[in-house]
Amino acid sequence: MNTDAFQKIHDYPYLPIVAGITLVVISLFSALVYCCTRRRTTENMTALDFKHSTILEARIAGHTFAPTKNNISAIQIITYLIEVIGAFTYMEDTSLLNIVLFKKNDKGYKYYPNLKVSIQGMSKNVSIPEIILKCHTHRIPFHLNIQMKDGHIHEFY
Repeated sequence: MNTDAFQKIHDYPYLPIVAGITLVVISLFSALVYCCTRRRTTENMTALDFKHSTILEARIAGHTFAPTKNNISAIQIITYLIEVIGAFTYMEDTSLLNIVLFKKNDKGYKYYPNLKVSIQGMSKNVSIPEIILKCHTHRIPFHLNIQMKDGHIHEFY
């Protein structure tokens, strides 16, 4: 048995209390740091319904997107991401979108001549998680403010 430890407790009876308070303070500080630095990108995307959401603010790699009709188009952000990442690299990664490297204007595809790709139309439940996934995967700094149908605003960065 370690008699030195018992001797210290005997000499300093407040030591267990100080140690307990220190542990609580460290735990609270750790929880505060976790809450303040937690990224919304780790949130389960399938739990959120983006169907009737509105992109209020979007900044991708220093580029700020201007809203049209009080909304920022998700396809506008995706085409910018394809420009930044490159079409071939974008397609090599896991993607939620249907993209082809040639001109295709049927079955819901739209051709973007500046990118030389055709992208099939998609819902916001696909496009918004795609934006967040690509920015996170390629370590592209981004900031999105999205207002959900119920009025709550979610911030992703």
